[in-house]
Formats: sequence, C-alpha cells, structure tokens
Amino acid sequence: MLEHLTELFTQLIDAIKKTPTFEWGEVTGATPLTVKLDGDADNMPGTPATLVSGLQVGDRVMVLSQHRRNTIIGRGGG
Repeated sequence: MLEHLTELFTQLIDAIKKTPTFEWGEVTGATPLTVKLDGDADNMPGTPATLVSGLQVGDRVMVLSQHRRNTIIGRGGG
C-alpha cells in the first residue's frame, strides 16, 4: 500500500514539473539577454530564448517556463 502511494506521488510530482507556468519579469541586460522574474532577488539562470525582438533593459516581459526552459513570449504594452 505504501509503495503504491509513493508511486502515485512520484507520478504527480513529474506531471507538475511538466506543467508550463507564465510569469512576468523585467529585462536586466540586453547582451546577453538576462531577466529577473517578479519577486526574485536574482536574475534567472542562463539566457532565455525569446520570441520578441528588440528587447531593451527595463522592458516588462512575459516568460513561459516549462521543463527547465525559459522563453520570453511577449512584451508588456504590445
């Protein structure tokens, strides 16, 4: 019984990790691109992929995070 519950919890955790999340952040560097998510003290690790061109320091951006990948999918205000 305990083994079955452990397996169910493991499957649930794996499913949650694969679920995409959307968060707002701010561009803190343009070259290389760096972003700090709202509420975080530090920049996101690594360089996110982006679907938006011409990002500048201070731009508000929407970040899609899924399976340890971060992609900027939009800029606030258009």
